[in-house]
Amino acid sequence: MTTQGGKPSSLEKYGMLLMGVFLIILAGGRFVTPAAAFLAPVFLLMFTRNTGLRHGAMVLYALLFLSLLVRLHGYVPEPKPIFLTMVACFAAIETLPYLIDRKVSQKLPTAVVPFVLPVVVVSLGYIVSVALPFGVANGAAYTQSDNKELLQLASSTGIHGITFLIFWFASTMASLWDSGFAWRRCRKQFLPMSVVLMIVFVGGGYRIIFADNESGSVRVAGVVANQSALWQSLAAADVADAGGSGTPDEALRSAIHNYQHELFALTRKEAVAGARIISWAEASGIVLEADTAGFIDRAKALADQQDIYLATDLAVLASGEFRQLVFDPDGNVIVDRRRADRQTGLLGLKGQKPLESIETGYGNVVFASGLDLHSARAMRQAGNTIDLIVAQARDWKTSAPHLSTMAMFRGVENGASLLRVVESGRLMVSDELGRVLAQTDYEPDSSQSIVASVRQGGRTALYSRLSDWFAWLCVVLAALVLYQGIFRRRLSR
Repeated sequence: MTTQGGKPSSLEKYGMLLMGVFLIILAGGRFVTPAAAFLAPVFLLMFTRNTGLRHGAMVLYALLFLSLLVRLHGYVPEPKPIFLTMVACFAAIETLPYLIDRKVSQKLPTAVVPFVLPVVVVSLGYIVSVALPFGVANGAAYTQSDNKELLQLASSTGIHGITFLIFWFASTMASLWDSGFAWRRCRKQFLPMSVVLMIVFVGGGYRIIFADNESGSVRVAGVVANQSALWQSLAAADVADAGGSGTPDEALRSAIHNYQHELFALTRKEAVAGARIISWAEASGIVLEADTAGFIDRAKALADQQDIYLATDLAVLASGEFRQLVFDPDGNVIVDRRRADRQTGLLGLKGQKPLESIETGYGNVVFASGLDLHSARAMRQAGNTIDLIVAQARDWKTSAPHLSTMAMFRGVENGASLLRVVESGRLMVSDELGRVLAQTDYEPDSSQSIVASVRQGGRTALYSRLSDWFAWLCVVLAALVLYQGIFRRRLSR
């Protein structure tokens, strides 16, 4: 134990480091333990603040690199060279804030020190989310999805405010620990953090308890048909010859016909049961190139006959085209987004139509697909008035639950309910406060439906109007910290 005025021994320092790495493994990626997200930075700070800068940087980077291999193993299905490059970059991004804290914390007023780590972490996270079109999947804020009171902060600051509080708490506790828990020395650091945390939790609880639930509701549904027989036929057939130029294999054509029949039957069943907005999963509208026009006409007729909004996503065999089509209750196409690859989000938004907020009889609805909801960037294209987000996806199995959680944050940020329909993942319906109304995990050998009634009309969310104001504030503060703690000192020499 560190005592007031003393320094931890080498054994204590490396014990803190190993505990921090162990907790950070539990805090994100394949494992999500909410409390670990708050505690891991405390131990890592205790190591870096009591270790030489260069030595601490090398050791911390090496262990964070190894921890990311565990956290992200199987999480991102990329070739090994690309995966290792991503891990190396993310390890550097995670290490840098601790080094900056180590470099400048001794040169700043005591009351300012706890703010160094959080403003730098938020700034780096925001810059990375802008640079990478698919955002940052392992952000600390996403670990707090079950903490509904804290989650409400996302409606004002986005995920950045939650990330700030996590690292502000950790930095304050590390300062308290490093002082030997001397209250008089740290009360100016501890009290502001405690008051802000109390306000956030009380305010979040107030927002949940006194939410206006008297507005009307609309029944939404997501359907996923059994694809097991279809995939067996696709594996056995020559798909390249199954387009419009040659004669398709009869077994393949029969398997596609049976699959489509089941998909339309499930959709009709939910419409008859009262669902007014129905969505399929991403790339679930599997169709031969020669049959595309007839398939679209069939979907139009179904939407018209059942008086529903129908969100489909076509995967046209042989052509490699993926196309999101949404039909209104009159059978008209209101959304038509084409992409060359099922996961276009990995390549960015270039060449893909931006998201739009569609005015319906049930509020303003955004129809998203692929990785659109991995960050707030794509959602900003749709404007600041969103009542419902309908998201189609096809997740990676190892990362499935976490990706649905990320999408739920987009709903809270925009004051909107969420219907997320996926294959190889978790189907989910959540309300505008982040409360899960229905969820089920995808079963590959069965057909599934998810149904819930969501609020018509969204809820006021400051973030949807002011966007990343808090992230920009942290960027400015981080720049001031760097200037005051590093550059100004150099200029004064």
